[in-house]
Amino acid sequence: MSLIRWTVGVAITVAVAGCGGSSSLPGPTQVTGRFAGSDDAGIGVAVDFGAYDSTTQAVRAALETPDAWSIGVVSIVNRSNDLQPIPALFVTRPGGRVQRLARATVARRADTGAKAALPAPGPFVPEQGAASLYVVFKGRPSDIRRLEMRVGVGPIVELTPQRPLEADG
Repeated sequence: MSLIRWTVGVAITVAVAGCGGSSSLPGPTQVTGRFAGSDDAGIGVAVDFGAYDSTTQAVRAALETPDAWSIGVVSIVNRSNDLQPIPALFVTRPGGRVQRLARATVARRADTGAKAALPAPGPFVPEQGAASLYVVFKGRPSDIRRLEMRVGVGPIVELTPQRPLEADG
């Protein structure tokens, strides 16, 4: 198990995902909207489609049909001593169609209502460093049957769906 520290201060425990994918896809009730995993090169990724913060709301407000889209917060940790490319993320839909997630590039300013560009994370994650970005997906998080990442020309790694964190009680 690996500990991935989110740049927003939330820590979750993740299982190291295997390469490739399985032939069975989870049903919509098994999808939490949170995924995490890591590859053999030291890149760990956590994606949360349930995040609700001022930036996700500003991204949603900039979309033409906001209710048709899901916005995900992506946290990337590079545990290696080498500069690594930002991973490409791919979702598999219920019918088996695969598409690459798009990086959110525009948000609507709360103060003026004008659209503004989101800063790009750059093409690389620094050695022993981290990066975060927002992605958009047309559909609901429950439409995601599989989420995979690929770092550069490395192998495809399936990210593991995560259970919601339990509240201390």
